[in-house]
Amino acid sequence: MHPWGSSYIAECNNRYIDEVSKLGVSIGFADPVSSTSLISPKQFREFSLFEFYRCYFGIS
Repeated sequence: MHPWGSSYIAECNNRYIDEVSKLGVSIGFADPVSSTSLISPKQFREFSLFEFYRCYFGIS
């Protein structure tokens, strides 16, 4: 996988989430590229869902 692949981005997001959460502020995120208005639900499940969960569970 390319070093800037989705796993790398999810890891960077989770590091950011860890640091920001120390400030006691709320965290939210969006991934407009993964919108099912742009890609099919099947493509979302194949390419985005796992990394979305990695970030989601990094927050909760």
